[in-house]
Amino acid sequence: MSRSGPPAKPSTEPTRELPGTPGRALDQALSSLRGVGPARAAAFAAAGLQTVRDLLLHLPTKFTPLPHPQPTARLEPGKDAAVVGRVTRIVPSRRRQGATRVDVEDDRGTVSLVFFHQPHVGSAFTRGAFVYALGRVGVRDGKTFLAVGHYEFVAALDSGRPAAALPAYVLPDAVPPRLHRRLVRDLARTLAVELDDWRAASDLPGAAVLPLGRAIAAIHECADEVELDAARRRLAYDEFVHHLRPLIAARAQVERTTKPDVVRVDADEFERLRAALPFALTRAQRRVLDEVFADLARGTPMHRLLHGDVGSGKTAVALLAAAAVVRAKHQAALLAPTALLADQHERTARRILEPLGVPFASLTAATPARARKELAARLESGEPLLLIGTHALLVERVKIPKLRLAVVDEQHRFGVQQRGRLRAKASAVDLLVMSATPIPRTLALAVFGDLEVSALDEMPPGRTPVATSVRERRELKTVADDIRDVARAGGRVFVVCPLVAESEQQDLIAAETLAKKLAAYFKGSPAVGLAHGRRKPEENAAALAAFQAGRVPVLVSTLVVEVGVDVPEATLMVVVDAARFGLAALHQLRGRVGRGARASRCILVAKDDKPESRERLDVLVDEHDGLVIAQKDLEVRGPGQIAGSRQHGVLDFGFADLARDVDLLAQAQQDLRRLLEATDARAIEHALRSSPPALRERLATTASVGPG
Repeated sequence: MSRSGPPAKPSTEPTRELPGTPGRALDQALSSLRGVGPARAAAFAAAGLQTVRDLLLHLPTKFTPLPHPQPTARLEPGKDAAVVGRVTRIVPSRRRQGATRVDVEDDRGTVSLVFFHQPHVGSAFTRGAFVYALGRVGVRDGKTFLAVGHYEFVAALDSGRPAAALPAYVLPDAVPPRLHRRLVRDLARTLAVELDDWRAASDLPGAAVLPLGRAIAAIHECADEVELDAARRRLAYDEFVHHLRPLIAARAQVERTTKPDVVRVDADEFERLRAALPFALTRAQRRVLDEVFADLARGTPMHRLLHGDVGSGKTAVALLAAAAVVRAKHQAALLAPTALLADQHERTARRILEPLGVPFASLTAATPARARKELAARLESGEPLLLIGTHALLVERVKIPKLRLAVVDEQHRFGVQQRGRLRAKASAVDLLVMSATPIPRTLALAVFGDLEVSALDEMPPGRTPVATSVRERRELKTVADDIRDVARAGGRVFVVCPLVAESEQQDLIAAETLAKKLAAYFKGSPAVGLAHGRRKPEENAAALAAFQAGRVPVLVSTLVVEVGVDVPEATLMVVVDAARFGLAALHQLRGRVGRGARASRCILVAKDDKPESRERLDVLVDEHDGLVIAQKDLEVRGPGQIAGSRQHGVLDFGFADLARDVDLLAQAQQDLRRLLEATDARAIEHALRSSPPALRERLATTASVGPG
């Protein structure tokens, strides 16, 4: 299970009888339960837990699997183990901070259960009782003991483990965990099935998920792995519902909006656009263009994500869509996260749009005041053109009154509000957002539930495979020799570091330091350039221009070159301290080379102290399919890292696992659309009120992820 684990079997100690019907019993105060006096009731209340219903809906935050017991004679010192035995002797601690010892026996031998710093624990045991205990095995004075971390009483010597796992909860300090476990297990058995189930009340068709009450009971009891995972899936489904609700609602709102005008691209116009290109379109590009052109001709605004591998041709698709819009006498805008990427798009536009006679202009922080003023006049007059730029496009004084198409590149670097500011420049603007990271289907559905998704799953001809290898940091001198040899042979070399400058807190190689060391090692030939986020945009632009021209054939940088830098002469990518980057980011960096006819390589330099890091990097040695790599990154690093930091909190699901719950995500999306189409807002609001608070609170987190 994503927070895998299970609960334990009921204590024989009963809760206090609750009066009235089960429905009313759910609303009884916690003070009516045995063991909950005024002080503990007040502590529960301070944590927002006042009734039986509150307690049942207060879910575990993690689970610790409980292993099956093993014979006492087979315990191995230094390892964790579980035993079940009959209590034969109880030796209380003689000192307040000493150890209490409880001797137990099974049919193979005896072992001492040792409880450190728990002077009163001995009073819980009686001779002849059967106990399950879990802890670390030790030996002292030739005798084996178990330093106990968890114990529970069981019915007999052959009872086995009391549950599949032990659930852990966030509890007030005044509430002992053992008391809470007893309360919640007993209540879960008798009353959880009475909890409201919003899905059962919504007239939705059946789905392969448990009723909510059964799921809540199983989550608290953790009786066995199969039932526990079924419970996890139901709660994962509810998490998806809460996460997707604002996205689906925003999508519905977009679909109810009417555009003031549309852009129609007929077969003749498409042929004119295609014929002017200096290259042939792939089948995938043609398919996606058909989808985009259909959106432009529709009466409701386009809301589409375009993702694909590095070099799959997303920019060409976006520029052709912009060309169609501008040729239809409208304005378009292309928003890039960095000046470096905006400059790259401007160069690509010159190749693609100038033969079509499509005017374009750029606007960044470096644009001179006079040029900015002239451009503002052109835009405000309604002149058809494509505006390429950075955050400078978003300021209020930049007016784009005839904006028909807004393209956002590397969308994960922009927030919803920023995309919204661009769309707000005109009425009902078509939106196309692009990502150079191939996105697994589950992640695309979760992060972009408000978007239609198009994928470029085919590479243009002529891209040469990039041979990838992993080197250890102690081989840096050999890597430096490789860099020198490639540069002196007329190639270009990217060298990427995780940090700009050295840090005492992190043992990582910094770009500024490495650039100086390489320059000294090469003695000026080849020359070494430097680019990173702390330098001025014009300094980075100058470094890149010198790199492209071959005057400075080695460029040391941070992730500023991850996307949008097109240098066909580059044949070697070196990533230092590569384990610090995700697989998807490394795949992006690798895509900076192999763009020309010459064979290209990628060297991943890693510290040699973590075998698991080397194993992860080896994925890139064997795999070149961006979708496969992105899926592995999702499984290893989690969704937030891949989607970008802005989505990280949104995708910190408690029970859902995006790597394996794609069917639940699709079901939640389908169900929400049914409810919205039926205008069954009551069912959705009921879901928010009746679901566990931990799931309800996710709505507040995801509310900011609208269509923007």
